[in-house]
Amino acid sequence: MERPVATEPSPYAAPRAAATPEPRLAPMFGYASAVLASVLGLGIGGAIVMAFNFLAMGRPRAAVATPVLGIGMLVCFGWAATKLQVPVPVLRWSAGGLWLAILLVAMHWSQGRALALRRAAGVRTRSWWLAPGIGLLLHLALLAAFLAMSRVPISIDLPAP
Repeated sequence: MERPVATEPSPYAAPRAAATPEPRLAPMFGYASAVLASVLGLGIGGAIVMAFNFLAMGRPRAAVATPVLGIGMLVCFGWAATKLQVPVPVLRWSAGGLWLAILLVAMHWSQGRALALRRAAGVRTRSWWLAPGIGLLLHLALLAAFLAMSRVPISIDLPAP
């Protein structure tokens, strides 16, 4: 014996809430944007773009730590440049290539899954023009800071040997 299928909800069933909408995913910067910001922003631009991605992912602690690690890596590269006896163009290209490789590997390792999820959901990446703008603004800010520091008078008297 077949039971008839009820088309109307039962008056005795518990009330159902309306389906909750899916949370909207915030757009993130892609790999090319990080490379552009890094090239134009003295290496730190890529770390700042990664920090914006961490904010879009909801990870504020990682967003704070990423630029700090980027500045630390820049200091390490600068220190190594003063200690190595290598021609400047060779050092510049090799250190720049190593920097970009580290940036892309770190971005893929920490943000690749979130980028792929957004791509699969049809969320567009953030503008390519914004990333080079971040890099250029950072470059100009660092230039202004160095110019301001050069205006500070410093007098150090060292004893003769």
